[in-house]
Amino acid sequence: MDDFEEWVRRNVRCCCCGRNIHGEIVIYRLDKEATWEFPAWSHDLLIFEPDRAVAIICRECAEAGRKPKYAVEWNGENVKYHPVEELRDLPPVTPEYLREVERRLRHVFNLEEP
Repeated sequence: MDDFEEWVRRNVRCCCCGRNIHGEIVIYRLDKEATWEFPAWSHDLLIFEPDRAVAIICRECAEAGRKPKYAVEWNGENVKYHPVEELRDLPPVTPEYLREVERRLRHVFNLEEP
């Protein structure tokens, strides 16, 4: 078993239902600002934007289509849960949004269009 998955199962509860996770771990990427360092996600083109929050959910909640109530943060052994509705919204990372970000980066760095 992967050390990361083992640590998550030992320390993190499902961000939807609040139960301990015994089976598969699902990492749910949120379009909400993460004001903490880990865990968070981004995209290579989003270098000037804030990192985004993640939620860890159980397979049952993922298959049921449940949305996370909390984003999760941890530092060593300390786990903290942030209510999703209290986090700042960020635009969804769609192909169109990434094209617009790339266009702005080309302008900032004075690069020619491909």
